[in-house]
Amino acid sequence: MTPRENLLACFDHKTPEWIPRAGSFTPDQIRRFHEKTSQQDIGAYFQMDRLGSVGFAPTRLSTDFSRYHKYYPLPEHIRNYRTDEWGIGWVPGPLLHFEDMIHPMHSLSSLPEFEAYPYPDLDAQYRREGLRERVEKLHDEGLPVIAYPLQAGGTIFESAWYMRGLENLLTDMISNSQIAAYHLDRITEMAISNAEHIGECGADVYISGDDIATQRGMMISPQMWREWLKPRLASIYSAVRSKKPDIHIWYHSDGDCRAVIPDLIEIGVTILNPVQPECMDPVWVKREYGKDISLWGTIGTQTTMPFGTPAEVRETVKRMIDLCGTGGGLFIAPTHVIEPDVPWENIAALFDACLEFGGRPGY
Repeated sequence: MTPRENLLACFDHKTPEWIPRAGSFTPDQIRRFHEKTSQQDIGAYFQMDRLGSVGFAPTRLSTDFSRYHKYYPLPEHIRNYRTDEWGIGWVPGPLLHFEDMIHPMHSLSSLPEFEAYPYPDLDAQYRREGLRERVEKLHDEGLPVIAYPLQAGGTIFESAWYMRGLENLLTDMISNSQIAAYHLDRITEMAISNAEHIGECGADVYISGDDIATQRGMMISPQMWREWLKPRLASIYSAVRSKKPDIHIWYHSDGDCRAVIPDLIEIGVTILNPVQPECMDPVWVKREYGKDISLWGTIGTQTTMPFGTPAEVRETVKRMIDLCGTGGGLFIAPTHVIEPDVPWENIAALFDACLEFGGRPGY
């Protein structure tokens, strides 16, 4: 099988030739990899799945968002930050690769202010030029294509909160529904257009998701999620499927989102990421929903990877493959980026176990 054939077999709940696997790494871990191996390609070294990806071109607009940022309370010592096309200010944080945010809509208080806000030009023709050709080239190389839409954070909820601020957004949803509806609808309209272009280009997997849960459960009630987010997500998924009916829809939420898994399946999600074992048992998810949804992740980056022994990492990988990989539907990976505190021996154990118990990629 080619990498594309194997991945699609997995997500179609057929038996793949090998269990797909991958991982992502912090800059510190990438440096450690180079030092220890003298190699350049970490994916090839660990025999991770080869995945093609496409996205949209950067904006050509240059918008001054300083008039929004000046209303946001920022410590005096902060002078160095970058601004993205949504107007969000990204401030270097004190911890490794994390950043703090300046929410440009923080001080907006009326619908006319929202209507005047310069949302980005996501639907501009130049941003999608050559998209189909890039997908065709990757397919000719035997690679599956993962398509990334343009978004500020997540598909709807995170993009809205990054712009407005989480507390303000939640308050809007409860007590200022006109503003909340306008803001969420604008983001949804842009996402629908993006989704249609992704469907037209022939990609295999559409990336979506929002962090809607903590490790103790949903961040907002399931009822509020169903009122505000579910129908908007459904319209986006309908748009991408109207152009490519068999595209797989990948949905990310950290935390325990079990309360809405049936809803996600109902509106078209076929892949759930990351399935955090610290709060959501992957074996339970596979047993309850495995005929409808594939699991991408399952290896804990808070527990197994930093604090397990290499033998425990190996045993966890074997258990996930044995219990969640039967009949397809498992893409095994750490549930988040591999942080600097993860021992090198555990990283090696992870991918060695993938090869031993999940099969060797046939490329």
